[in-house]
Amino acid sequence: MSINLKTNETKNDIINQENICLRNIERILTSKFFNTSDLDNGNEMLIENNNILITLTTSYIQKNSMNSNMTSINLGDCEIELRKYYNISINNTLYIKKLDVKQIGYKIPKIVFDVYCKLNDSNLIKLI
Repeated sequence: MSINLKTNETKNDIINQENICLRNIERILTSKFFNTSDLDNGNEMLIENNNILITLTTSYIQKNSMNSNMTSINLGDCEIELRKYYNISINNTLYIKKLDVKQIGYKIPKIVFDVYCKLNDSNLIKLI
């Protein structure tokens, strides 16, 4: 019984650490101080720990070549709909935050992504 409890505590600690990491990254991305120039120049940004890999990229990079070790997100028609809904010009870059979570006991990672854009020369705003 105590072994299972200790295992559960460890899993909970890992989940809590991941959540803290994700909240901090979200704050950084949407801060007015976040500089997108590396992304705009075609570079991906990777943040990784034992259980998660966060890839920051643009929709343009995503279409051409995304981190080959993990899954890619194809926005496809979703990009068209987002641009239409938010009235985003084709000249405005869409930024993608992709999260691969390596779940204990699973071979396929859990994948979550968010899309951001600079609207009216603001800091990044989360669209979805």
